[in-house]
Amino acid sequence: MPHRNFDSFRTQHLSDLEWPANPELQGQITELQNSYSSHYKLLNVNAWAIAKTMDKFYPGFWNRFMANRQVALQQFLEQKRQQAAQDAASTPPSASLEIPETSK
Repeated sequence: MPHRNFDSFRTQHLSDLEWPANPELQGQITELQNSYSSHYKLLNVNAWAIAKTMDKFYPGFWNRFMANRQVALQQFLEQKRQQAAQDAASTPPSASLEIPETSK
């Protein structure tokens, strides 16, 4: 009976891949990361400006906004915890084990 090598079906992680040292590519990646960072900072400023403006029209809006944001964050975290618990319960224990490679 032939020996079957199941290790050949292993998936490689992105960090395992070797990328060529291309300064232009690295520059584009850095520029993209900075662009995302600037975008999210701008979104935060916009949300703050809207809430601050609304506070002028409806006194107490900012406090209610922050309270609702805190409640939404707590609900989000609880959903993530429940999802992680369900995933852990549905995953068989052997699926998380790594089988070491054998050389033959």
